[in-house]
Amino acid sequence: MTLYLNLRESQPQMMSGDGGPGARLIADEAVNGEIRGRTVVFGVHGFNVRYKSGLRSLARLDAALKLPQSHVFIGVLWPGDFWVPVINYPAEWEDAVKGGQALARYAQARMASAPRFAFVSHSLGGRLALEAAAHLPDDRVGRVCLMAAATDDNCLERPYDVSLRKAQKLTGLASRKDKVLAVAYPLGDFAGDLLFRDKDSPFRGALGRYGPRFKTPNWVRIENREGFTHSDYFPPGDTTPLKPTQGKAIRYARDFLLSDEPGWA
Repeated sequence: MTLYLNLRESQPQMMSGDGGPGARLIADEAVNGEIRGRTVVFGVHGFNVRYKSGLRSLARLDAALKLPQSHVFIGVLWPGDFWVPVINYPAEWEDAVKGGQALARYAQARMASAPRFAFVSHSLGGRLALEAAAHLPDDRVGRVCLMAAATDDNCLERPYDVSLRKAQKLTGLASRKDKVLAVAYPLGDFAGDLLFRDKDSPFRGALGRYGPRFKTPNWVRIENREGFTHSDYFPPGDTTPLKPTQGKAIRYARDFLLSDEPGWA
């Protein structure tokens, strides 16, 4: 069974399920018993993931990570639905930021038995993860893995320099073959600045396509020959078999969470 933190309701809710639509609510006491003394790994899906697809995708990610007893996975469901191509991306930026803040508040108030919180994210979920890390206490932020992050390539300089500083370690996967980040991200990001007062630069490229502007340890810029597109990281939200690219990205995330020298061979 997979644990979920549902941020789609007016108040965060903890749930448990097998990836199907019948996930059930669980009490805080049960959650604290499950996570006591263990590093919590929040898996955060990206933009254009509906509720049922998120349940399935995150349960599959949980199974594929094969985390040891010292860690426990919690999938984060947030309202990043794709209802008008590109145009509603700016509003989802705001949902990601609010979601990260809500996650941090919930973790501090309701998950006291976990010593650290780590993150594995995809796409715009990277912004949620960075926002959460920025609002958690310094000594409780664990490792942060950002896959195809839909954030500006200078965001680790500002405003998420604080997240970089707090993280036990931080890594990311970036691919120049990612056409979503090449085309849709700049359009949506510009609209976000114009219409929704997003304070990052409207002229920067995506972190998940170019990597950070300054040298950051552990960052992987995937070679073009590997053909990584935007869907080549998290498992799909259905029963389609994992692609080799998805399997490789997940193995890298697991290695990063558990060792000091994750490999990308």
